[in-house]
Amino acid sequence: RAAPPPTTYAGWDPTPVITRIWVQTLQAAGLNEDHSVQSLVEDWLEAYVVGCTLFEDVRPTVAALAAERKLAIITNGTTRTQRPKIVAGGFDRIVAHFSIAQEFGHGKPHPEIFFSTLKSLGVPPESAVHVGDSLYADIGGAKAAGMKAIWINRTGAAPFEL
Repeated sequence: RAAPPPTTYAGWDPTPVITRIWVQTLQAAGLNEDHSVQSLVEDWLEAYVVGCTLFEDVRPTVAALAAERKLAIITNGTTRTQRPKIVAGGFDRIVAHFSIAQEFGHGKPHPEIFFSTLKSLGVPPESAVHVGDSLYADIGGAKAAGMKAIWINRTGAAPFEL
């Protein structure tokens, strides 16, 4: 069973971890160029954002659902990493609302991010369905907010009791 994901900004920001990795990598290579670490971190974050790819069924599924329903994206992460991915996927044109944890101040599974998103859509929890890949953050958070939930299990992981 994996550890629960973070629900605070410090947990979503990849910058400290990536910085530590680059410092250790440069030191292991016998290099001690502190001034280049920040540049490497910036380059890595940029490559991460543009290097993310969608499963091929995501865009057509979201587009079909958006034609009939109000959709929102709730994501744990930073504005810097999540907003460009939303735009690159074209979701900014078909999804009614985005809740990015850094901007909101709470991440999934905190029920407030679900309640706020539902309020922006004008949809009560009992009429909403949340789809996600984390049993803890997505399914547990949605259930705590009074929503139905669908678990996307692309890895074939065994479910556990929430």
